[in-house]
Amino acid sequence: MPVPTLKGVTVNSVHSALVIFYAVSLKRLPKVEQRLNVDERESLTTGDVYVWEERDLLSDTGESIERWTDGIKWGSSRVRNEFLFYYERDHNPKEPQSVQEGRLIKQTFSVYFHPPGDPRNRPRKWHMVAYYSQATVDGLLKVENISELAALQVPEVQPWLLLHATEFPQFPSCLTLGAQEPRGHVVVLEPLTPMRAHLLGLWASLEHLTRTDIVVVTL
Repeated sequence: MPVPTLKGVTVNSVHSALVIFYAVSLKRLPKVEQRLNVDERESLTTGDVYVWEERDLLSDTGESIERWTDGIKWGSSRVRNEFLFYYERDHNPKEPQSVQEGRLIKQTFSVYFHPPGDPRNRPRKWHMVAYYSQATVDGLLKVENISELAALQVPEVQPWLLLHATEFPQFPSCLTLGAQEPRGHVVVLEPLTPMRAHLLGLWASLEHLTRTDIVVVTL
């Protein structure tokens, strides 16, 4: 039975999301490896955070899921602070404010994770799904206030790469998790622009990077 990666937690920054992914990669936190059943969907609540791996044609780990389903009807996605947010549907503007604020919000963030020592030398796409409501978010625990997570040192992001990250057919869209050491931990942000893609291509060529050297954070 899948259990949430975290309970009673809010994810309020990209850094907090990366800390969660990093903790999962170190097996300090669990990764969800099967879809939620009916009972688990019905028990979803504010503060639940799940990390799961997306299955693709080459996946053979037995740890991946084709897609995330929670049985809730969501509205269109909205981008804010580099996350995607979905608001529970059937919203009635005439409902009392307290009812409206109690509706669930789904927050998502995704990365390509390149496991060290993976013989397939292929990044895996990981997703984070967090649930909260406007009425409860202030009472949830922040990642930086969880001692075992706050102590983790996530590989530093190279700020100049944030400015040069972009979408480009020749390279996976890619931010950097400790770029050069070890190789294979370069991450690029998306959505991206053609000019930034060109700069990324130049940088990758100078550093002699290939597709397998680049890990992606999808925004």
